[in-house]
Amino acid sequence: MIKKITLLAWIVLAQFSSQILWAQNNNDSYYYYYKGEKIFLNIDRSALSINTTNSDSIFLDGFADYIDSTSKFVDFNIRGYLVPTDSAASSRNHLKNFHSKIELNDETRNNLTSYSELLKQLEEEENVIKVSQCYTTL
Repeated sequence: MIKKITLLAWIVLAQFSSQILWAQNNNDSYYYYYKGEKIFLNIDRSALSINTTNSDSIFLDGFADYIDSTSKFVDFNIRGYLVPTDSAASSRNHLKNFHSKIELNDETRNNLTSYSELLKQLEEEENVIKVSQCYTTL
């Protein structure tokens, strides 16, 4: 009897886990509302958006195997319009913020593992503030 209950518990756990993974990978989980209408999004793996603390893109040379091209880093100057909400934010208020769009090569955009690896590695870079996925509407 205990073996049957244990087996049943494992089956339920496996089913629940697969549903969670499906929901995370399903395009339906990316959307926004516009004028009350739900607009679905699809991840656009052809590009990434990146914000850094300096305009020097030399650190991207280490990612040449993933990247097709990079637009010029532009001074985003968003911090001048924000009101710091805590002391950590206040201490970063003087930092510059530069933005660029990174176009990915075919191998990276067509291989989810390479794409995910690149996201993780870029986020670990010292001068990177944020790496964001790009989206398209369905």
